[in-house]
Amino acid sequence: MKLYSICFQFSLVFSIAFISGNTIGQTSNLDKVDQYLQNYHSSIPVPGFSIVIVEGDEVIFSKGYGKELLGKSQPMSPHSILNIGAVGRGFTALAVMQLVEKGVLDLDTPITEYLPWFRTANKEYSDMITLRMCLSNTSGIPPQYESLPELEATNSSENFVRTFRSFFIKRKPGLSHEFCDEGYSIAGLVISKVTDISYAEYIHQNILLPLEMKKSAVGSEMASSFEIIDGHEMGLSQCYPASKPRTDPNFIAAGSEIYSSTSDLGKYMTVLLNNGKYQNRQLLSATSIKELFKSNTSFQGLGTMLGGNGIDIGYALGWMEMEIENRNILIHTGNNGNVGSIIGVNRDKNQAFAMLFNADVNRLDRVEYPGMENTVNNVIHIINGEKTTDFGVVRDNQVFEEDYRLPEVKRHKYIGQYQPFGEESPLFKDMNLEVILNEEGIMELIARQEQTFKGQYELEFTNESRAILRSIAQPREIQFSIYPDGFVGGLFMFGSEFKKVDKIDGHRLKEVKSSDKKLSFLLPKNVEYEWSENRLKTTLKEYANASLEITVAELKSQSFESHIQSKLKGQDINRKGVVSKASIKEGLWTEQSVITEDGGKLYQYIFAFYQDPICGKQMQLTLSNTWGDFSSELLDVLQNIQKSVAFGK
Repeated sequence: MKLYSICFQFSLVFSIAFISGNTIGQTSNLDKVDQYLQNYHSSIPVPGFSIVIVEGDEVIFSKGYGKELLGKSQPMSPHSILNIGAVGRGFTALAVMQLVEKGVLDLDTPITEYLPWFRTANKEYSDMITLRMCLSNTSGIPPQYESLPELEATNSSENFVRTFRSFFIKRKPGLSHEFCDEGYSIAGLVISKVTDISYAEYIHQNILLPLEMKKSAVGSEMASSFEIIDGHEMGLSQCYPASKPRTDPNFIAAGSEIYSSTSDLGKYMTVLLNNGKYQNRQLLSATSIKELFKSNTSFQGLGTMLGGNGIDIGYALGWMEMEIENRNILIHTGNNGNVGSIIGVNRDKNQAFAMLFNADVNRLDRVEYPGMENTVNNVIHIINGEKTTDFGVVRDNQVFEEDYRLPEVKRHKYIGQYQPFGEESPLFKDMNLEVILNEEGIMELIARQEQTFKGQYELEFTNESRAILRSIAQPREIQFSIYPDGFVGGLFMFGSEFKKVDKIDGHRLKEVKSSDKKLSFLLPKNVEYEWSENRLKTTLKEYANASLEITVAELKSQSFESHIQSKLKGQDINRKGVVSKASIKEGLWTEQSVITEDGGKLYQYIFAFYQDPICGKQMQLTLSNTWGDFSSELLDVLQNIQKSVAFGK
């Protein structure tokens, strides 16, 4: 069966046509697949998705459902391009196996053979790590979920992997599974080192071009020529168009910046089904395809309460191996919070499928909506003339009525703004929360990343300090921090702490802009200051006469170390704190505390740089006072600068 698409001037219509060799039964099954997917789309709050099904070397079904963007007319189609997330891991594994076949790489040779400088904090363990371990999530490297911004594009991936020297591996590599993008970052760098071209260029030349994947791209630069669907955020009862998401190029080999369409993924799956061959091109040998699909480790499978069978899931090289209703399925999913993807190979029937969603279906409430596993499993059933099942559907879906109701007189205590406190989780970078009382008298929590909407939830209290977040997404529990006097001081969500901000705090701060209007940050309103060209210098009289100096300079015009040396010239250094780094907005925040001695007195300095590689500027900050006079209020001044600092684009 082949798919033909007819393009009209004002609309795009996709129709399914069948070649004469197909039986009536096969045609009927495909019609049933189409009807099933139409019903599925109408049952979920996702604006659109696309699907492709391949059998042997032929695409037998390809279609889009819904719209590319909520509120717009453009239909979702097999040519719609989305970020495929961790599904892109398969491309990295395929690339490694190509180089293994050429004798350039070996799966079981230590990484240090290709990157002699590679190490973690415990070198005896990092010396054991191999490409097989990197690709099968058994390296033991602890996942970090984000990397610090790179101030220069050259050697960015190498600089990132070099930071692993501070990571401590807690278990012997090769023994157990832990999902880890850092392993793929290593593999991507190895590919680049042994081929002398970038990872993105290698994938483009050796996978995308031979497979004629013209609607696919690796890296933001290559993807800039395409219209990428950014996806949707989840609200109370529907999705909302998302802003362009932040991507981390250091995780490109794990899928952070790999984009494709289901029409292109159909070509990729043809290689997997046909022993590495696409049309008359041999991309990989049959032996290497088997190696890709061979499990190296396993982890706990989908439990019976979630509709699964509890059988462990194997992890191969960029693929997961699942036993689903007596079928062996190779599968992988991907997501970035705004889109979702799934790809699978049914080796028993020599079939494969891929689905791309313009919302993260992995986040949907599984009690209310079927999981992706249920959908793809039933598509496989229908296409083979079998009955659908409830695999992947939550079976223990009894709803318990909560007796507790938060008294109306206490609601006002929770209403307000909540800001991250302490060490931020990468999941909540630059996130702010707000608890409100809507017009119907229902308490809601709204999440924003800076000013961008990231989600909306009803608060269902189970007691005075605990509440369930309810929306179309999976329900989550949060805990409020309540002081003995009844004051609500903050909340804990997903392991991160947020501090409640008094509305008065906002009135105590003012925006400060540099003389060229490029730099902005917040200072207390009672602080008097004056800019002299690119430098602000002031005495914080309300804070024990601490001194604050801020300078705007060109990026990397002065190093952090030389800046400290110039400020401490002639003083004896008593001791130094550790240098800490953090990702703030699009830039890098570097900070260190130093104690000096001068004339028998001790002084404390805090030095900080904020460097924005996009604007090519850096802010250099020095905050100083006599030892012992650094109050929590003074540290709040620094924290407000850190959270609010920004360079205008």
